[in-house]
Amino acid sequence: MFAKINSSPHSVVHNSIYPNILNIWDSQLRSQASLLNAQINNPVTSKVIEFLFLTSQCKLWTNDISETTKYFHKPSKHFNRFENLLCIFHFYNLSFYTNFKYNVTGGLHPISYFIVDPKKYFGFVKSLKNKNIFFLDQIISNDGAFLKTWKEIKKLLKNNRGRRPKWYDFLKDNIVLNPSTNRLQFTTQSDNMSPDLGFPRPKIIKCNNHSVPCKNQWAAFWSPRVSCIVYGKILEKSHFPGDSPKVYLEHHIPFKDMSNPNHNITPHSTPNLLTPCTGCDLHDSFYIGDVRPKCIISYFSNFTITLHVNIFKKDNNLFNNIFIVHKSDSELRADTFPLVYISLLTLIID
Repeated sequence: MFAKINSSPHSVVHNSIYPNILNIWDSQLRSQASLLNAQINNPVTSKVIEFLFLTSQCKLWTNDISETTKYFHKPSKHFNRFENLLCIFHFYNLSFYTNFKYNVTGGLHPISYFIVDPKKYFGFVKSLKNKNIFFLDQIISNDGAFLKTWKEIKKLLKNNRGRRPKWYDFLKDNIVLNPSTNRLQFTTQSDNMSPDLGFPRPKIIKCNNHSVPCKNQWAAFWSPRVSCIVYGKILEKSHFPGDSPKVYLEHHIPFKDMSNPNHNITPHSTPNLLTPCTGCDLHDSFYIGDVRPKCIISYFSNFTITLHVNIFKKDNNLFNNIFIVHKSDSELRADTFPLVYISLLTLIID
């Protein structure tokens, strides 16, 4: 056998100096690539190829088939001929571009780029489809720096039954830098400039000549005046004729728990504590109502977000003048900051 391998005919056939003797695999690949190129540029077959692109995007749960298949080390047994070709093209440094594109909007980073495990990928995709999760943006913090906890994600899902899915564990193992804080290994580009941010807002009352008192409602907004987030407990709401709906809040400022001995805690995991402000430049002197609060501020309802706040409890003791917000200060800053641009845009249009 080895004598035949070293024979002259064998050496001639497999010698690289003979350009006319083609590698069968390379020849077939060039042929298939040319055929696909011809089909996509032929008016008779182009619509069929577009349909193949669309069905493959749905199957792979992605906006870009070529980008997703790039992360596979070899073609999957679940791929069809078209998907296999695009996957193999990467091994030959070939790129395939079309003059059409079908995109799902609502985010910048399709989650399919981050869950590529050849053995589990299609199981992950099935679960993601059931939960209607297409973008990584849907399950990370608005500053693009942290993966949300599964408990936080479940609150946003319509289909939130069942235990924690395996794709979430895969993400924690592969893209999270610090499992205790869910800090990502990278920071994604934020896509929060859309007017429909999906944040809970204070309910706007009907237009009338009277303000409506409120209890146990909290809100926050980004103030361009101090270039910072502002917290407050809603005292009243108003919606006077000819005026925009407003909220009047008792101003609260961040409170640092000096009794906490843990100096290694990160800003994201630091408890977001608030205490009443004793008076500052934000005080609205035109407010007519409860005079007990020392600092009262007003702001447009449309550009605030509601908060979940409780009285701070530590070692089974309640602190009446200290409150805890059930969301970190860093994440709320990222939530409220884009609203400034929307408010400015609204003023310009008006």
